[in-house]
Amino acid sequence: MEKWWAISVGRGESVRGQSLILEYALPLNVSYAQATKIDLLNKEKVRISEAELIFHPYFFAEYTFKAQFKDPTKKLRKFEDSDTLFVDALDGKVLNPMPEMGLGILKAIQTITSSSARAENARTQKLLMELGSKDPLPNYEVQIEENYRVNKLKPAISLKQASESVLDFIIQKNTSEIAYTPKSQEDEWLTQSHVTFVPKRSDIRILRKDVVIIPRWSIEFESSERTYRREILACSGAVLEDTMLYCPKHFRIGSISFSQKRSIAVCEVCGESLCEGHVKRCAICNKWLCEEDRFDCEVCKNSFCKEHQHLECPICRGQICYSCAKTCPICNASYSPNHSVTCDKCKRSLCPSCVIASGLIRKNRICKNCG
Repeated sequence: MEKWWAISVGRGESVRGQSLILEYALPLNVSYAQATKIDLLNKEKVRISEAELIFHPYFFAEYTFKAQFKDPTKKLRKFEDSDTLFVDALDGKVLNPMPEMGLGILKAIQTITSSSARAENARTQKLLMELGSKDPLPNYEVQIEENYRVNKLKPAISLKQASESVLDFIIQKNTSEIAYTPKSQEDEWLTQSHVTFVPKRSDIRILRKDVVIIPRWSIEFESSERTYRREILACSGAVLEDTMLYCPKHFRIGSISFSQKRSIAVCEVCGESLCEGHVKRCAICNKWLCEEDRFDCEVCKNSFCKEHQHLECPICRGQICYSCAKTCPICNASYSPNHSVTCDKCKRSLCPSCVIASGLIRKNRICKNCG
């Protein structure tokens, strides 16, 4: 949405290597070097393909709401609410979550199992925490470096339109269904036992409203065939997204991961970011390799690049390195030493096909030369 608005509509102010004056924004506490830091053992295999510092505008409004309402039995009901609401200045949506009234079991399960919903909720919560816990600074200057682009987005809606969104949200939030007990048996048949209370706009007071700008780093990395994305709130350092941070090969149902392990390196063939259980170093050239781009010797358990010479055991079809391969002195076949058989007479180690076993209770193993 931001890129579409800034590029297609032309409402963004993009600069590089200059200074930028911000009217009322959260301070820039996370530097470019901090935002692009890579904590991998082979970080030199990852490059920054794009870096952007985005200044995204939000409106905020502090409000109080007080109202009284008489139900059909003339009982007086009192309502009161106060909060600070934040509105995205690009699309006019209120960030604050609407309280769930009577959340059904099916909806609750869908909310839990929807990875996109969980990710969006987590992102929104971090934005709200950033907006609610940090103090904006008026009129301060930011120096822009040459190695990244800056986009200062302008609001797509007016403060008046944001106020309308806030009022609609407050009314929806405080609309409630009131249960009451009819006074007589006759009333019970003629009158409903529930009535809906809808707040009036005149009962809502907006105490303060203004615009605040959040700085956010948007970084893209590349490693071989892979592209990774990282988003960091540039005031607090809270991470909104980092697709390179965790290994993707852990227990999942659909798109939901039930365990997370930090990645330690990228595969130097395909570029996938993996944890210590899924990436190994080649014993010859020290390249980091994923399971698909390496072979593991079944004897020494070392890992190797596929381009290095290795053998396939003719007995089990397992892969073995040349250092571990054994040659049969009779047929000259190369095979895994895990399958070696010792001749009872000459005591030589041989492949199973060159040894004849006899006897039912006590097996005798005699090689073809000794037999």
